Amino acid sequence: MRSVATGGELLTIGAIAGADASYVLAGGLDSRVEVFGDAARAALVCRVGARVFPFELCRDRVVVADLAGRVLRGDATVLDP
Repeated sequence: MRSVATGGELLTIGAIAGADASYVLAGGLDSRVEVFGDAARAALVCRVGARVFPFELCRDRVVVADLAGRVLRGDATVLDP
């Protein structure tokens, strides 16, 4: 999903095939995520450079409640470290 005003990417929305689950990403390289359903949580991983780690290791740092709603309302604080 892109901004009408700037053309920049706001959100990436993904669905997990065969499951009632999805996720929303925002923030580019230092992404934040909102997760909907256990299958989405199980499908996600954390990447640091070329290394891949289980999502549970970074979950507390990257999961943001109501991420999509906050980004669409213009709340840039959701991407703060």
